Amino acid sequence: MNDEARNRFGFTPETLGLSATSASARLRAGRNILVPTSNNQKWRRWVGPLQDPMVILLLIATPIYFSLNERAEALATLIALLPIILVGWALEARAERTLDKLRNLVAPTCEVLRDHKFKRISVEELVVDDVVALTEGQVIPADCRLIERIHINVDESSLTGESLPVEKTAGEIVLAGTTVNSGRCLVQVIRTGSETTYGSMSGLIAKSSAPRTPLQQAVGQLVKTMALGAVLFAIMVGVVEFARNQSVIGSLLASVSLLIAAVPEEFSIVYSLYLSLGAWKMTKENALVRNLPGVETLGSVTVICSDKTGTLTQGKVVVSDVVGFGLDEKSLLEIAVLASAPNPFDSLDQAIVEAALAAGINVEQLHNMPLIRSWPFNPVNPYMTQEWQKTDGVLVVAKGAYEKIIEIVDGFEPEPLKQRHDELTRKGTRVLAIGQTDIHRSTGDRSSDENGMQLVGLIGFQDPIRPEATKAIQQAKKAGIRVVMITGDHPATARSIATELGIGGNASELVVHTGNELEVASRQELDALAAATDVFARTRPTEKHLLVESLKRQGEVVAMTGDGVNDAAALRSAHIGVAMGKRGTDVAREAATMVLLDDNFATIVSATRNGRRIYDNLVRAFAYLIAVHVPLVLLAFVIPLIGLPLLLVPMQLIVFEVLLHPIVSLVFEVEPEDDDIMSRPPRASQFALSWSTLWRPLLLGFTLATTITGIFALSNYWLWTDEQSRGLGFVTLLLAQPFMILATRAGKIRIWRFRRRLTREFIGATIVVIATVCIALLTPFGSLLNLTSFPAIGWLLVFFAIGSSVLIPELFKTSQGRFDHPNSEPRFTRNSNS
Repeated sequence: MNDEARNRFGFTPETLGLSATSASARLRAGRNILVPTSNNQKWRRWVGPLQDPMVILLLIATPIYFSLNERAEALATLIALLPIILVGWALEARAERTLDKLRNLVAPTCEVLRDHKFKRISVEELVVDDVVALTEGQVIPADCRLIERIHINVDESSLTGESLPVEKTAGEIVLAGTTVNSGRCLVQVIRTGSETTYGSMSGLIAKSSAPRTPLQQAVGQLVKTMALGAVLFAIMVGVVEFARNQSVIGSLLASVSLLIAAVPEEFSIVYSLYLSLGAWKMTKENALVRNLPGVETLGSVTVICSDKTGTLTQGKVVVSDVVGFGLDEKSLLEIAVLASAPNPFDSLDQAIVEAALAAGINVEQLHNMPLIRSWPFNPVNPYMTQEWQKTDGVLVVAKGAYEKIIEIVDGFEPEPLKQRHDELTRKGTRVLAIGQTDIHRSTGDRSSDENGMQLVGLIGFQDPIRPEATKAIQQAKKAGIRVVMITGDHPATARSIATELGIGGNASELVVHTGNELEVASRQELDALAAATDVFARTRPTEKHLLVESLKRQGEVVAMTGDGVNDAAALRSAHIGVAMGKRGTDVAREAATMVLLDDNFATIVSATRNGRRIYDNLVRAFAYLIAVHVPLVLLAFVIPLIGLPLLLVPMQLIVFEVLLHPIVSLVFEVEPEDDDIMSRPPRASQFALSWSTLWRPLLLGFTLATTITGIFALSNYWLWTDEQSRGLGFVTLLLAQPFMILATRAGKIRIWRFRRRLTREFIGATIVVIATVCIALLTPFGSLLNLTSFPAIGWLLVFFAIGSSVLIPELFKTSQGRFDHPNSEPRFTRNSNS
């Protein structure tokens, strides 16, 4: 006999479950992985870096050098491939390790009966004939057959699209990927892994991907446009060089140089790197980002729709008031216990049981009565009814919202209870009404068995608000982020709690509506409600989805919290779906963009702050990359067209490409947040690549390219050797990097007024630049770069070129703000107080 199964599920099978030894032997046949990882992904990890545009271009440049009999340059080019490929492999490996760690934080588990004891294991370790305990909110981990149940409903919408739950009885099959909507049961596994119905769909599931964010699309379009322009310009340069009696090889070398300079593969690398590092840092602060672009989107959130319980409150529901009508407090608690599920999952049921135990009630003895039937809370009948067999008949008990219980007791409403109910709700107490009736025998029809139900009392509950939630809400409001509270509470209760939290305006200005109003509203009315309401009470999951869709239509960037199975639609629809890590269901976590490991609203605001910092740093990094690429492209394009010797050869461009990546990573990624980061409105995603953001970097790059072209032409006029002229241009480009970084970091602030000039990372980047200059001019490495040191007067030209190219854009800086804001998007424009 299995005592634990008998105590938890009310039946006593002779044999149940597998032994650990038998399960281990069966596991060798294969793990229960519903969506297996493709073997091709391992090959992509190794082949991916070889597909990098820079690698391809260097592979083209190498035989060209051999054809020109430049064997040292050819060998150096091949050697230069190694760090690029190795870094690519290292980044792939690091990303994979990071994702593995992130997956393990929310890896689904289940309770399985092994050696006659329940044990929590990973769902991947399930085997055929395992016996699994399932409770409401759990995703079914394999195809199973019900052994026994206590009224179970299953949400099969993930497979069938049917929105209504399906009731299951003993002996029926429940499928992997569906969810226990209510109740609890024991099931026996009959199929695992790819043999399940869900597993057979894994090919289609594996191919699905999240939609690209606006910034991803903008970056992709920029890279494609620049790459196409680079190809066209490279062809033009090659034709011009060949027309000037250059050899085919020499013309091809000029074209490859331009391509290497112009292909902006850094944008994608920097974007992915920043989001990966940002996601990992957020995980340490209890915000697990499951979808990397969500890091970027967090910085643009304009509305946070938050559940109340456990997120804005402590999630520790306790019974605060027991009000009987014709019954004393202890008797009412006994009826409330019988109206609750045995071994309850629901927090209110747990609070009732705890209060009953504290009052000296033998809860176990009450629940040992034979339970005939249980009708759980559902959208059609939002209250719970249970029938218990007594020696002299059947006791029918019910609990639910006051207004719902009043309906099933034929409208009888004791005035003392009504007054007490109103008093409790006004002070923010959640109230359940308790009803009971005695019948001779159960008919199996709910409405028939509930005839004669009498209202016998009220149970009041309180869930203290989180102390940090109030401060976080004020931070969000100051940052231009609207907070909407969503709760299943009575409107009066919701208003009281929202006022205490500081949501919306003061108590008289707070706008409260019910979820049902969303259901019955027209599209125009729905949008008006969504735009003006601070609190939605008596809200169901389907109504949360309506709210998200309405806010999105109005141009808001929406973060929506949820923890239940039925929240999945709203979580998927929101720009940022936020699931609960502690009390959330597996399906909610799978549907979410971000998982709160501490279920705390303050963590959402903290993650938004981090998202803004990362986004701001992406803006700086993109601006810097634009400023860097402009002189590289123009010098590679213009110099050959005006008849001067090639300034930038592939080896020099390799140095820049290898050098720029760590500079961007070290300097911009660790840039601290702006002082006004949470006192200005959110920015639109398009802001990162808007004209107002990039015109100064473009001007900086253009002026630098112009001055270098001038001094390079002057050095040729003075009859310097090609190597000396090349050294002059190369050194100028290198030494300009720290000033370009500083100008980009300063934003609209002039460099000499920028307070955070000398960070550790900036000093390190400057040292690397100076060291590279010394190596290029003072060691044999210079010959590989096709350059040499130049006359002393050249240093005056270097500093003149850098000084003038940096000074000209600085003259256009007139504001103390860090960034420009596009006037075309007033909702994201900085307000006058920031």
